[in-house]
This record gives sequence, structure tokens and C-alpha cells, in this order.
Amino acid sequence: MSLGQSRPARAASTTSVSRNSHVLRIPVPENFDLGDAVSSYGFFMLAPNRWVKADPEMLGSQAAFERPLRLPDDTAVPVRITQAASGAASELSVAVEADTLSASDQEHICSQVVRMLSLSPGDIEVVSALQAMHPEAKANNFGHMFRSPTIWEDMVKSITLCNCGWGRTISMNAALCMEFGGGAFPTPAQVAAAGVEALQSRCGVGYRAKSIHGLARQVLDGTIESLGLEEPDLDAAVLYKKLLPLSGMGPFTAANVLQLLGHYERIAADTETMRHLKQRHKISGLSPKTLQEAAQKVYAPYAPYQFLVYWYELRQGFEDLFGPLPEMDPSDYAKATGHIIRAAAAAAAAGAAAAEGPPRAELAARMADQSVSLIAASAVMDRPIDEATVNGAKKVPSSAKRKERANGQSSDGKVILVKESARVVAIGGENDGGIVLAPTTPAKEFAGVRTRSRARTA
Repeated sequence: MSLGQSRPARAASTTSVSRNSHVLRIPVPENFDLGDAVSSYGFFMLAPNRWVKADPEMLGSQAAFERPLRLPDDTAVPVRITQAASGAASELSVAVEADTLSASDQEHICSQVVRMLSLSPGDIEVVSALQAMHPEAKANNFGHMFRSPTIWEDMVKSITLCNCGWGRTISMNAALCMEFGGGAFPTPAQVAAAGVEALQSRCGVGYRAKSIHGLARQVLDGTIESLGLEEPDLDAAVLYKKLLPLSGMGPFTAANVLQLLGHYERIAADTETMRHLKQRHKISGLSPKTLQEAAQKVYAPYAPYQFLVYWYELRQGFEDLFGPLPEMDPSDYAKATGHIIRAAAAAAAAGAAAAEGPPRAELAARMADQSVSLIAASAVMDRPIDEATVNGAKKVPSSAKRKERANGQSSDGKVILVKESARVVAIGGENDGGIVLAPTTPAKEFAGVRTRSRARTA
């Protein structure tokens, strides 16, 4: 079994709906919810994954998870997963578009679905144990963590998380699928054949191309399979050490792959972790060097499920701002980043501090690409805010002159000046550490407003 494949799992039953469509049925535990499981981790927003909301205006419409999955011979087939009730028990209906589907094919598809939705017996035990120690997670039906159908895909996606904004992670994965996978996630063989230069020029992965290509080669030559990464009894600390020497694996990526393998003792700490510990747990004085230790200390009481509790808190923060993630529009996926939460919190604080004038959340305008969105401002204000609320926005050009005009620009030169009378607010970009609100600063004195630098930890 190669790293690009999943362990066999048996379908509860199969039905041939038509010559080209087959429906596999997989039983799920009580209280399992497909939307909650799919949206439990941000990889569901990355290609080739597609969450389709139910259409309230269409009778019988069901929410569905769609993506191509691969058969044992690496042929990609379209798959659509829905949740259906069958008497007192619930089950998943897995519709597979294929001319023929052998018993081996069925097992292979089901094993990938089980892995993606954390439905193995071991996963179900973890969910029960987590919810027993964390009533809030149980009340919110949290525990079945979403992941990719293969470790290979999880590893590559973890590499694309590093040193960039979420919007770029989304675009890199979309390009990998379209350029080299024919719409499916590319196999190690397809990535290896593409070469480093093609990965860079056609997928925009930058320096990550060498790591992704190297990882593909390690899959193909058997290096990774020989490590036995999916052995159920492997100690987490031992597994972490096995991951670190692999292509593209640093402390963050290895820790993230660790949790995607079902080992939750170690926090995959990055800039989101730093923001979260500061904002929710009121921990000050954090630095990249102290972040991991601080995170492990905060979540130590929840061993061996530290990452799950950390991620539950992080996910709840996004849902507090954006609403239920299964209901989020795909066009807003790129906005689901920590700087949005940070900006909204700063906007709310500034609004509360202002004795007069409109709340600062109304000045949280959108940037040229993505910044404090209207949806974030609306959440802070607890009422709708339309485009007409934000007036006079203009972009500071990326040039040498910007230093004279605005020391508060983001590192990519994209800053929005939102003017209201004689006041101005600097809205930071995706690559800085937050926004600075200066409700009484005249526009001509804008050069005195500075944004904070964002520490990079991964």
C-alpha cells in the first residue's frame, strides 16, 4: 500500500443506480453530522474539495461533499457524499460515477471517506473521549476532524500553509489540481513528472516547489512508506521525529501532519496560535521561541487531545465571526484568517472607546484583495453593513513614495485609507499583525500611524 492510498474499509452496502453511478453506504455514529465533520478543519476549503449547501428553495435538496477520489489504479472518479437517515440509524450515501466498480474499488473509495471524516473505530473512540472531558465540544458536536483521503495530500497541503496567507494557500492547491491532477489532487507520480520549475511557474508555490517535488520522490522510492507512519500504536513523539527529516517537514508542518494522522498531543503552532493565545488566553510576551512551550502548557490539562481542544477554540472564534462554517459562501473562504478576527476585535475595542462618532467597525473596509470584510464588520456591529457605509477608500500605491505617505502600510504595500470627515483609519493587509485605528488622526498626519509587525513562526 503506497502513501497515496488509504487502508481498506468495507462498505455497508452498495447499490447500482445506473450504468455509470454506484451508491455506497457507510454507517455513522449517533449524532454524527456531515456538515460539522467536513467543516471541522480548514482543508475542506482547499481544492479539490467542494462543500455544497442545501438549496432551501428546492424540495428534497441535501447538503453534499464533492470531490474526485482515486481508485487503486489511480484513476480519478467523481464522488458525492450526502447524509441520509435509515430508520433509527444514520448513514452516508457515497455516489461514485464510474462505468464499473469492483469490490476492491468500493473498499478503496470507502477507506478514503472513512479517513476524511474520521470514522474509523479509533477515531470514534477519540471523539467519545474528547467529548467526555470537554462538554462544550460535545454540545457543539465537535470531534470528527476533517482530513484528506491520503497522507500524501495532507503533507502537501501542510507545506502550502507555510509563510503565506490563507488566500494563497487556496490558490496554490487549486492550481496543483488543475495543472497536474486534471481536477483531482495530483498523485506523487504526476508531481514528480512535473518537475520543480513547472510547479513554480504554473502553480505559484514558490520555494515550496522543491519541497513538494522532493516529497513526491520520497513517496515513489518507498522512503516514506518504510516509516510506517499510519501504524496505530506508533508513539506520537517517535512519529514526530520520523516526520522531521522528510522533504518540506519543519516543526509546524510535522506537527500538523501529526494531528492529521490522529495524534493530538502536540500543537501545530503558528501565527494563528500566537494571536489566539494573546486574544483568548491573555498571554503576553510571546515570541516564536516561546510559543510552542506556552501553547503546550495552556492545553496540557486536555492530554492527549491538546490539539483538538485548541482547534475547537480556534474554530469557534471563526464561527462567532462568520456564522456556521458549513453555511459560509466559498467566495468568503479566503477571508477566514486570523487577521480578520484580530481586526474585528480591534475595531470593536476602538468603537467602545470612542465617545462620539460612528463605531470603528464601520470603518473596517475591504482592501483591494482581502482584508476586514463587510461580513466581519457586520459581525462586530451585530447588524448588516452595506457597501454604502464605507466611503472614500483609496489604495496607497506600492512604491518608494509610500514610506513618505504612510508608515502604516502592510508589507505588500496594500493599505486602505478610509476617510470620514477629518479622520482616517489605517487598515492593515494580510501580511501584518493587525490594524491600527486612529479615530482622531487628521489625514495629513497619517504618516505617524504605524502597524505592528507580524511574527512568522512557520
